[in-house]
Amino acid sequence: MRIDLFYAMATMLVNFSWGVFFTFMTKYIGVELGGGEAAVVLFTGANWFYTLLGLFAGKVSSTIGERKTVLLGLFCSIPILLGYFITDPHYLALTVSIASFPWVLSWSAVLKAVFSLSSRDNMGRYYGKITIGSGLGFFLGSIVTGLIIAVLGLSGVYVVVVLTLTVSYLIYYYKYPTFISESRVKNTSIVKITINLLPALISLSLIVFIRELLYSLAPIKLNNSIEALTLHIPKWLEYTIYGLIYSGGALISPVARIIAGKLVDKYGPLSVYISVVLSYTALYWAFGYSSGIIPVILWQIPLYPLLDTSFNVFVAMKLSSEELTSGFGLVYAFTAIGGLMLLPLLLLNELNIVYIGIFVSAAGILSILLILLSAYRNVIS
Repeated sequence: MRIDLFYAMATMLVNFSWGVFFTFMTKYIGVELGGGEAAVVLFTGANWFYTLLGLFAGKVSSTIGERKTVLLGLFCSIPILLGYFITDPHYLALTVSIASFPWVLSWSAVLKAVFSLSSRDNMGRYYGKITIGSGLGFFLGSIVTGLIIAVLGLSGVYVVVVLTLTVSYLIYYYKYPTFISESRVKNTSIVKITINLLPALISLSLIVFIRELLYSLAPIKLNNSIEALTLHIPKWLEYTIYGLIYSGGALISPVARIIAGKLVDKYGPLSVYISVVLSYTALYWAFGYSSGIIPVILWQIPLYPLLDTSFNVFVAMKLSSEELTSGFGLVYAFTAIGGLMLLPLLLLNELNIVYIGIFVSAAGILSILLILLSAYRNVIS
């Protein structure tokens, strides 16, 4: 069996694990343990903080080697298992979110392997092939969480998450390409990589902020649309419909991944990325000012596969093979910064759609200018 098939299976499985984990934790912390929105925001913020530590991915891989860095994903299980014994929602949120740290280290090394296996001409399609089941895996994990609880209880959730994570990272480890050298990235080169990618990384933070803002507005908006469209249905069915709709096009994610890869290879990552920035900005206004079935339809547009594929390919083309682990660690660190930018807005009692929309539009324009600067400054110099 080929490496790419193994890696595609592992990627789907690891996203299945996170689907179960995040679906369970957000409801368990916020509702079952009585933590409310504050505990969920703490959980979200803590996850972003530990993802920010992806800055150290290059340093870690230079110390223990690329392949062993992949194996660090096994350490995600430790804080998750500790969470089983914690009943305070705030302590639980802070504890289980630590899993984001070994995840970002491991995934950065996995991405290096993925792009090392592809040629420059088919980076988008190859990345799409590896990640084809990621959205579907997360979706499946989300919808079976209730079944796991019903059959195995709360402890079953922790066991399923840990077992599937373990299998995923063992596949990544044992199928890690043997031709990839155990590169040693110096601290000075990490600074060089950061300077090289900085405009693009800031651009990414801005578009992630817009995306996360949409995710903060979506629950109430979608719930109102569902209630208006589905009168007099049982509460459990209401929750089921909400889950299916809120997944945001996850069912068509495999097709979206393939299309994203082909578009990136044909038109280049820069053109696709700019199109995605414009689309997210337009989606904010359309989603905020629509009602009825329209927000539900808009929410199913699969923009994330295009964003993810275009930016990762952009970075892979800008860096040498030895710089990839550090580069992707920086990508997820600046993704975390974009997510953390949302937290001050969550402290407001009410978000004014117009005022925030003006900021979103400005962020979108700045994001495009920065990615253009990153793409062309080496050419100009």
